[in-house]
Parts: sequence; structure tokens; C-alpha cells
Amino acid sequence: MSHSIRVVVATTEGPSEILRLTPEDPDVRSVACLGGKAIPLPISKAYDAFVREPTGVIARAFGHEAFRLDVSAPIDDGLSWQLPVFAAHALLAAQRLAMPGKAGDHVLWLTGEVDRDLRVLPVAHCLAKLDRSRTFFAESMAAGARVTVFLPQGNAMDIGACWAKRNGLDPERLRIVPVVSMEEVLQALGLAQKTGASRASRLALPELLRRNARAAWSLVAVFMVFAGMALTWHMGISDWESLRRGGQFRGLDVQLSVGGILARGYETWLASQVPADISLGIDAVRAKDGRICPDAARAERADYEIRPAPEGMALLAEGLCGLEFSMKSPEESLYLWPFVQDMKTRAFLARRPRAQDAGGSPQGKDLALALALPDDIRQQGLSCQMGILAARAPVAEAADWVMMELAAHPEENYAARWDALREKLRRRGILLQGKGCAITP
Repeated sequence: MSHSIRVVVATTEGPSEILRLTPEDPDVRSVACLGGKAIPLPISKAYDAFVREPTGVIARAFGHEAFRLDVSAPIDDGLSWQLPVFAAHALLAAQRLAMPGKAGDHVLWLTGEVDRDLRVLPVAHCLAKLDRSRTFFAESMAAGARVTVFLPQGNAMDIGACWAKRNGLDPERLRIVPVVSMEEVLQALGLAQKTGASRASRLALPELLRRNARAAWSLVAVFMVFAGMALTWHMGISDWESLRRGGQFRGLDVQLSVGGILARGYETWLASQVPADISLGIDAVRAKDGRICPDAARAERADYEIRPAPEGMALLAEGLCGLEFSMKSPEESLYLWPFVQDMKTRAFLARRPRAQDAGGSPQGKDLALALALPDDIRQQGLSCQMGILAARAPVAEAADWVMMELAAHPEENYAARWDALREKLRRRGILLQGKGCAITP
């Protein structure tokens, strides 16, 4: 977990890598320069304001008032450089920022504005920036590096988490992670303070100007190596368990994607924690005696005829008032999130509000969803998927990810995407289970 990490600023002209961050005399202004040369960039004034109190957040977070930032390519304007630059400062503070001559096996590609409260705000041209970085991504992965893309949640629906696959890039080595706060980025990188601090402003700046100490005796060095290995083992599992129990799916996913052999072992354990299958049922709700469907707002259950839908057969729309979906869990201590989706348009027809899961309490053994059929479905028919997430920890954040994945790009094969999501979630200890349904006009 101590590997160096490269940080890339996304621009519409292509990627600009952060080459060096150097603390300067606090009495001078911070500056952004091109490639170690005496060439200040147009963002220098804005960078100084981003660093220095009272306008900025860097000095407040890391305790130093002035820095020189060197990048590999020009950054002319805008504020989308703020997210990668803050991440670089956090990595520098943790002594994990890749510097010249120090290769990094993990590349961060980031874009986003960061406000005073460390919220990550949407920015323009996000898709164009990704497209201009395709060659860089391919070259980085060919060299053996993993790539993590952090972008604002507000831009996520414009991209879709399958961008890598659509562009011929390995989605297991290029992860797209939408975020709403700087805290989520830091947690994903394992930079959150162990005492439970929830803000980046509570991070401590190490002695950045400290030089390498003289080599210790060989016996002490061996002891420190083994102690470091033991500490890495303990802190890795501890960090991952904290993220899992807190339902922080995206942070856990990023950390495990770069966690090496230890992470693969933890993934194996997570897969063993996937709950047993949920019993899923679909009932057809029809008007009694073939009558017109009554007003749902005034009707009572006795006004309907409710029967199980036949397995593997489409329901006739004539006289069909709605569908009822039931879920029976073999355990009472699971966190559940059910939904129903139109497989053609990818619209979510019914779902449990994610806020009902975010409180951190299991939902019990039985859940149900009801779907009243509008006239357009009766006339055009419907091919739908009933689904449910189940886990031993909160699944609200995973539900957000699943919604984004299943809703994006309806031209892609639904079954293939479902299978990929199910396998991905299994490795994170979450069950994704489904049952198809169909209505014929």
C-alpha cells in the first residue's frame, strides 16, 4: 500500500502529468510551471488562491502556504485541475506521490472542481478529456500500471462506467469512480486519517523537506521490513473492512483493484460471504371478472384477482392492472435493495428508495414492490427484469453504481452486462439476483 502513485490532470488537449510538487518559502506565492522550466502557467494565480488561506484549502489541509507545481503539459484555464492537484498534495503528504525517477504502478486520472467544503463539483468537457487520453491509458496499462479515473458524480451519467470497454481498454485495469467529495477520493486511496477524521482538513503534513536518513544497521533494517509487512497486512485488512462495513462500495472497489496479492485473498473471503439466493416471485394483478381495472387510488385488494405469473411465459396485457414483485430472504440480517427495470429502455420502473437502506439497518426477510401498468405498456408490451441486491453490509452506494451501469447505453447487450455486474459484485460480497418478466400486448 506504499507504492508511488502518478497523478494526471485531465485537459481537453490531453493529459498533463504532475511531475513535481515542491514546498517553497511561505512568503512567496505558489506557482504552476511547465516541465521544470521558468515558465509560469496561466493557472498560477488561481493555484496560489487554491493553496493560500483564506481563499484556498491546501494550506488549511496540509499546513504549508506555498508550493511550486510542475506539470508535463500546459494547463491554461478553468478549475477542473483542482481535484487532481488536491489529490497530489495528499499523496505528497503521505510520501506516495511519484516524482521524477520514481516510477508509479498506479495512475490517477482526475478532473473536477473542489469547493471550500471539499465537495467535488461537475465540470465541462469530461467525455472529451477521456477521449483525448485513450492513447495515454493504453500506454500506461501496457507498461503494467493500473489506472483509476476519478470524476464528479454529476458527470458520471454522461460517461457510463463501461467507457473503457467501449474503447478497447481493459475495464479491470481502468476503473471509473464517480465521487461527490474529496473525502471519497482520500478513502479510496487509503489516505483517510486512522483516528476517524472525516475531513481532509484533519490530515497531517509530514516533514516534506526531510532528507533520507543514513542507513541503519542491517539487523534493524530486517526487523523494519518484517514489521512493515505486518503493519501493511493489518492496515490493509482493517481499511477494507471499515469500508465494507460502512457500505463504501466505490472506495473499497478502488483499494482492492490496486491491493495486490493481499487484496486477492480478501476478495476470495468476500465472495464466501455472499448471501444465499433470495426467493423471487412475480404475481399478476388483474381486475376481477374481466372488468376494467379500478382506480388504483381508491381500489382495495379485494377488487383484484392476484395469481402467480406462469414461469417462462409472457403475460397478456388484456385485463392486466399491474405486477407485484416479492422477495423472501432466508436470513433476517441482510441489507436488501430491490428494483424492476425495463430491459429495452433501461428505465427503472420500480425500486426501493436507496435512503431506506442508507440508515444502516437490515431490511428483514420479506420485501415487495408493486408496479401499476400505464396504458403505453399495455399497448406496446414490456420486457423487464426484477432484481435485488443483498449483502451483510449496507448496499446503498452499490445500488447507485448498479443503477448507473444498467441505465447507461441501452444499445449494449443487457444479459452480458448483467452477468458482468453480478460477477463484480460477487467479488465484493454482494449478491445480484434477477428474474425476468414479460408482457405481450
